[in-house]
Order: sequence, then structure tokens, then C-alpha cells
Amino acid sequence: FSGPRTMSASLSSGVLVISGLAIWAVMGTTATIHLPQAPTPVEVVLARCKEDVMWVGKQGYGPVTTVYDKCGVTTGPGRHVTAPNVGREGGTYLQHIVDRYESLADWTVFTQAEEPTYGYKGHRAGGGHLNSNVRFHDY
Repeated sequence: FSGPRTMSASLSSGVLVISGLAIWAVMGTTATIHLPQAPTPVEVVLARCKEDVMWVGKQGYGPVTTVYDKCGVTTGPGRHVTAPNVGREGGTYLQHIVDRYESLADWTVFTQAEEPTYGYKGHRAGGGHLNSNVRFHDY
């Protein structure tokens, strides 16, 4: 999961056109253009409030994970975005879709930040996010 791509160009004419984007500049100046992130095949999006997200790195999802930190904790693997602690995770997921609409992954997995487990263990007993022998890439 790479950060935004940046391209620098020395302009020899007054206009630089890249993929239909026209940039007017003074001749001989240098422009820095921030291109949108390239989508990844799978992205894991976590809505987090103090949960331990180290499982993301252990499962190998760190490079393709965006963690929306809603309670001030910004540690652990993945790309961290500070978000207001308002509402439940659904609003966080919707905000991700709106903000990243043009660069969403082919598959985006939205989940709460607690480590997923297999099967249902009862209300507030944890888990229930995955079927047996299934990884996020399989969904």
C-alpha cells in the first residue's frame, strides 16, 4: 500500500497536460503533481476505538490496511486516519467510500478493529467476523 504518487516535471512551455489535466505555469519553473493513490486488489478498512490492531500485521494485511482511529490511539500497522468518535462504524465506512471513491480497491473489506475470529460466540463475546478457513482475500 504505497502513499500518494508524486511526479515532478520541469516545464519548458507554459502548459503541461497529463491525462487531461492542464497545469499552467511560467516557463522554466518546476511543478509537483500529486496523483491519486493506485488502487490495490484488496484493502482492509478498520473502524477503531482503542482495540489492539497488531493482528493486521501478523496476518500480512498491514500494507493494505487503513485504520480509522476514533479514540486517539494511532499505533499499529497500516495507514492511520484520525476520525471523530461519532456514531458507529457504518458512518466511518461510508466516509471512506466517499473520500476514496476514485481509488477504492477492487475488494474493500470493512470490519471492526478487534481481531476477527471464526464462528459466533454470542453477543459481546467477540468474534464472528469470519467463516472457518477463510481469509479477507477470499471474500
